[in-house]
Amino acid sequence: MKIIENKYDGNIIKKVVLDARLVNGLTSDSNPMHLKNEKMTPYHWVDVELLDVNGRASQRGSAIVWDTRFQDNPQRYAEGKIIPIEITINGVSKGVAQEHLGNGRFDIESLGISLEGIKEQLVEEKEVI
Repeated sequence: MKIIENKYDGNIIKKVVLDARLVNGLTSDSNPMHLKNEKMTPYHWVDVELLDVNGRASQRGSAIVWDTRFQDNPQRYAEGKIIPIEITINGVSKGVAQEHLGNGRFDIESLGISLEGIKEQLVEEKEVI
């Protein structure tokens, strides 16, 4: 598990990076949705199981996978594959998840993660990716 920091709109946003198993993988006929932004960024929702340090499923939820990453390596997103995801642990987007880069929300407290109770290991984003 790693904690990363990003600055967004003048705020420091912290995210935890965890492994997750794809419950429903993406296939060649998976049609992306599009963000309501200038670029209409294409993305997919996937159902995932968060994995603990022993590789056991601890919680189910949803995470975003960016279509460009899927198109670059479709086999990576098959059912049962394990990918790293990042979950926001503070601020208004707390619990939002996306492939390690939100909007599936997880119950952060039930995972035992809190800013007070965790020894933070900060790494630069480029090192985590």
